[in-house]
Amino acid sequence: FVRDGAAAYTMALQWYVEEDKAYAEKAIEIFNAWAQTLESVVNHNRQLKVGTAGIKYLNAAEIIKHTYKGWNAKDRKAFEDMVINIWYPVIKDWTPRYNGNWDAANGQTLMCIGIFLDRRDIFDTACKQLTDGNTNGAIKNYFYESGQCQESGRDQQHVQMGLAFLACAAEIAWNQDIDLYGAFDNRLYKGFEYTARYMSGEEVPHVQYITWFGKPVYGPEISSKQREKICPAWERAYHHYHDRKGMDMPYTRKMIQKSRPEGTDNQSFMPWASLTSVGLPAR
Repeated sequence: FVRDGAAAYTMALQWYVEEDKAYAEKAIEIFNAWAQTLESVVNHNRQLKVGTAGIKYLNAAEIIKHTYKGWNAKDRKAFEDMVINIWYPVIKDWTPRYNGNWDAANGQTLMCIGIFLDRRDIFDTACKQLTDGNTNGAIKNYFYESGQCQESGRDQQHVQMGLAFLACAAEIAWNQDIDLYGAFDNRLYKGFEYTARYMSGEEVPHVQYITWFGKPVYGPEISSKQREKICPAWERAYHHYHDRKGMDMPYTRKMIQKSRPEGTDNQSFMPWASLTSVGLPAR
């Protein structure tokens, strides 16, 4: 499911870049295969499955919907029905007391559902929840003012997941004229630089994290687990804060110099951000 989402998004991008309809048709083939067969999403990780994969399908579908005339109305309606009737119920109630990357993932896909289906109510609810809602995945709750992340004491791959999902959400919102990047005095920026500084080999201040509902998590020390594992999480934030806003991001720049080009090597992340964000070497 997750791999096919990445494949559909890849095909949609390649259609847009190369204008070869074979790629658009392959994306539609993937949409149809799932829309015609998927009956439910089950088991413990069902929210995370939909949250990490849904954004890929929906971005692919958005591209095809607006740039290719070969997606017939019947097939598109079947895809829309799958999204609202099978995916949406899985994530609509969020997972507010789970690790923050869960609701960061849910939120990015809920925003995409709202946009693709023209459901402003779904989009607005997701924006509000990801800004300052009662969830570990909200920007207000995922970061301390220092930039320390809720999962910094867990391991650095999960931190990068939370950062990447929230950056995707912020980029989606930015394209709808809403600034989540700047929320709480650029809290997301601080989270990226804090994590990148630690992953660059420097030490950072760290205290045991207390969740929004008062639970201490992960202990008093920052985790060195996966400290050297650089995931494709960095490009969107760097593009926004550095290229759009002119803000210095020296540690994030070090990360993208190692992660470029951001492709499909880690299926949890939204791929091809080097292409869609800038497509240029770091300055």
